[in-house]
Amino acid sequence: AVIEHFTNPYAIIKEVHRVLKPNGKFVFTTPKEKGEFLIRLYLRDDIDDHHESYFDHERVVEFTDNLFEIEGHHTFALGFNQAYCLKKVDRRPAV
Repeated sequence: AVIEHFTNPYAIIKEVHRVLKPNGKFVFTTPKEKGEFLIRLYLRDDIDDHHESYFDHERVVEFTDNLFEIEGHHTFALGFNQAYCLKKVDRRPAV
């Protein structure tokens, strides 16, 4: 659960894609925005200073297009968190 802390998460996703072997897997978790109020209660802190962005399914699809296929998506912790399993795809033309 760190991708939401980066100012440029797309750069992180591109770098993960670059270093993974073909068909390699990238697994990450991230909280949903609707869980922010619980985090605020738990931390008793303003998390705006901690989270740069939130991800919904559409945003993950947009960020991973042409880089990864979503192999799995699962919500947990009463639906306030989510996990993704992405598989690297190589869209280069065959030689």
